[in-house]
Amino acid sequence: MGSSYLGSVGEFNAEMETWPTYVERIEQFFKINDIPNDKQVPALLNFVGAKTYSLLKDLVAPSKTYKEIVKILTDHFCPTTLKISERFKFGKRDQMPGESVNQYVAVIRKLSENCQYGDFLDDALTQRFVCGILSEAMQRRLLIENNLNFSQAVVIANTLEKADADTKIMRNNDMAVNKFSRNENPRGRRACGRCGRLGHEEFNCFFKSATCYKCGRIGHIASTCRNRSKKNFNFITSEDQQALHLNQQALF
Repeated sequence: MGSSYLGSVGEFNAEMETWPTYVERIEQFFKINDIPNDKQVPALLNFVGAKTYSLLKDLVAPSKTYKEIVKILTDHFCPTTLKISERFKFGKRDQMPGESVNQYVAVIRKLSENCQYGDFLDDALTQRFVCGILSEAMQRRLLIENNLNFSQAVVIANTLEKADADTKIMRNNDMAVNKFSRNENPRGRRACGRCGRLGHEEFNCFFKSATCYKCGRIGHIASTCRNRSKKNFNFITSEDQQALHLNQQALF
């Protein structure tokens, strides 16, 4: 088609969209560009692409009217479905682990298209949504609602889903803060690895030359010893006594 037309319609691709959806787009193009009836068949055959055009030639001569061509291709791409089968699939579809509320809504909406529920569609969607939702907390909340419709159910479920996600983020942040608080002093420094006291670095520690009575090594006292093997030092050194005294002072 000429570049003076508003919008564009690509070739039909059955892997990307359904034939009825493609027809809707074609007809919207016809409407906004005022394509006359006698030009609609050539326009359609031009747009559908070589693969669909070849298929149409195999099915019927392309000399048919626009409506006839659309129906022929609809019957080919969208064979008649059995209502009982479609309703069975719809009724068995529960929310999957990891599937969001909106993703689940999109799935059951799609499954309901060929169920032929008519005026009962909103009730059917509401019932399937409440019964199929994975969260028992959401189910309990939805079940206490009087005269609940599908739109209301989706809004409530989305609100609860968002609140649950926010709560998990807050808990994770609190855990991170608590872990930081346990490992850091008010000045943001870690406790000394030599004596366990706060307020100084290890290279300035009074006990950097002390001998540990647990392992016998120099550079820390027994209360901070990380060596699993213990030697028989059954006494408390003066350094440990002083460290204990200093730690007690730091606490009061």
